Amino acid sequence: MIEDTIIFRIIRAVMRFNWISLLFGGILAMIDAIALPILKGVKMSGWPRWLLAIPIGIYAIDPMIFYTALGFESLTIMNLIWDLMSDVLVTIIGLFYFKEVLPTTKKIGVLLSFISLFLMSYEGDSWGQPFGWKLYGGGSGSDKV
Repeated sequence: MIEDTIIFRIIRAVMRFNWISLLFGGILAMIDAIALPILKGVKMSGWPRWLLAIPIGIYAIDPMIFYTALGFESLTIMNLIWDLMSDVLVTIIGLFYFKEVLPTTKKIGVLLSFISLFLMSYEGDSWGQPFGWKLYGGGSGSDKV
């Protein structure tokens, strides 16, 4: 049957992500990715101070975007998604634009942020469920997956 194919299971797994929360988190993170490098450029690189008006202006719309996002995801998860996406984007900008260097331990932390984003946006009841994997050692005690 088609429902038993690996492609169907992968498609079903992808559909279990809360894509709207990732979209809102991405929009909020992009605001950080624009604002924070401007702040660093003004403070450390001698960029003109009038550029500070840009972060002030775009941060003014953050609460409305977050308020709208709360219609699709809980406060806790939405904040985590926003923070993690922002951390990753701003880190990439710091590494590639400002030529900052991360030690190995912090590189591992960035990798774990990606894994956290995956876990925070997943809507499955149990890990592996869309793939038909049976995981033991917790849950409701039922063998149903």
